[in-house]
Amino acid sequence: MNVYNDSSGLKMCNHLDHNYHLGNKKALFYNLREYCEKNKEDIFDIVPLTFHIENGKKDDQYLRFIDYFLKNKTKIAEEEKV
Repeated sequence: MNVYNDSSGLKMCNHLDHNYHLGNKKALFYNLREYCEKNKEDIFDIVPLTFHIENGKKDDQYLRFIDYFLKNKTKIAEEEKV
């Protein structure tokens, strides 16, 4: 476990031992997705749209990301101004 102590005595840790399913982003996403499916909810009402790219530019998820980005470029630029 990585622990940060500051001068006020506050302790923060970025990983909890034996909590892979909460501390790993991909595992957390998969668990939230399963939870949402069981409760007939849309996971993307809870988390931002997520693309898991494993194989670089040849990955289908990368192509989906590029397609999404190009279709929403104007909206994304407007949101970044806020």
